[in-house]
Amino acid sequence: MVFHILIEFRYNSIKTVFKQFIEDYEKQVAGGLKSPKTLQKYNAVYKHLGDFLKLRYHLSDMALKET
Repeated sequence: MVFHILIEFRYNSIKTVFKQFIEDYEKQVAGGLKSPKTLQKYNAVYKHLGDFLKLRYHLSDMALKET
């Protein structure tokens, strides 16, 4: 519950949260801790998420409270 409130306060949209996750993952890839192939897949998912939000909801992003 507290964690959810913290995320909601710091990041107000679903794409913002996902983009922050990708940026953190990129740092781990640079450090050799994570796979670059998985990073490519996360970037593809991020693009598909944006496409879905545009197609389904006519939005470029969605607030966490709406999810």
